[in-house]
Amino acid sequence: MSQEATPASGARVLGASIFVIAFGLSFGALALLPIEVPVYIPLEHRWQLGFPARPAIGMDFYGRALYAMVFGALCGIAGYGAGKAAKWQPASGSSTIRMLALYALMACALSMFIYCYTLLFK
Repeated sequence: MSQEATPASGARVLGASIFVIAFGLSFGALALLPIEVPVYIPLEHRWQLGFPARPAIGMDFYGRALYAMVFGALCGIAGYGAGKAAKWQPASGSSTIRMLALYALMACALSMFIYCYTLLFK
């Protein structure tokens, strides 16, 4: 049973690819830019915006992931809408989908490298 490629499926591929690329790049950018993100302070069982002024253990991964997910979702929805409006469909046998997957992989790998690099010097 073969499935026909439709403009809606092309738009879904485009939207999902843009979501992953935007998520990866924004997660890495949040590690470099001085943007306050929600931080969980486990010893005090509370959340706050930005790291505390006094020495404390704070986990900012979840806040960064939340911000990156929201940004990625907004970009993915915009990409889906643009792909659907343009009736975008990758050409049969083209490498467009492989290229989008490679961009997504590189964006996530770059953001993981940046985040690990910033953790080394905290």
